Amino acid sequence: MNLLPFAGGLDATPNGYLIFSVGAAMLYGLVLSHAPNLRRMIVKTLSIGILAVLAFHLGGPMALILALGFSALGDAFLANEGDKNFLGGLASFLIAHIFYVVLFVNQPNEILFLQPLRLVGIVAMLALLGFMLFRLMPKVGSLKLPVLAYMLVISIMGVSAMGVDKPLAILGAVMFIASDAILATEKFLMAADNPHRAISSIAIWALYYIGQLLIALAFLT
Repeated sequence: MNLLPFAGGLDATPNGYLIFSVGAAMLYGLVLSHAPNLRRMIVKTLSIGILAVLAFHLGGPMALILALGFSALGDAFLANEGDKNFLGGLASFLIAHIFYVVLFVNQPNEILFLQPLRLVGIVAMLALLGFMLFRLMPKVGSLKLPVLAYMLVISIMGVSAMGVDKPLAILGAVMFIASDAILATEKFLMAADNPHRAISSIAIWALYYIGQLLIALAFLT
């Protein structure tokens, strides 16, 4: 993928935003992800926040701008520990997914839903939803309702992405869902001393950021 998709224009600002966003994401993923502090929160929030600014600068769809903006807000919450921050992040990302659903359903193409690979993708996402509900519900305690609501909304987001004639957006949505599935597994099903946490944290951030980046590029280039 060309990391400078706006290179043909006279205005270099979009590529500057893109480089800034990718740089912040790499800094967070490689250096700051395991050190909860203000710098971590700022860098993590900027990674997606700059994509929202890029979408606004290029006159992208308002639903995309808001989805990225609420995702950045969710990152700010989740950069801090505690159940209140987790709920704040959950609510922010739930709203972000609603805006992604709006973005995707405004690109209607019902015939695409009938393509075999897309049908397989829809069935796979619904199967993942059922499996995650089965595994998570006994473990989430008082968070049952917010977690259930979030999982339903992100599944709707994934299914709606299958009707979009933009392969990058579909791949991005799938990566976003995979990131959330790993995050839920890490938070509720993994022991604190599980050695796989080192790998899962890298996978969560990489899948999440690249997924958001691909969705943004799909609608901006």
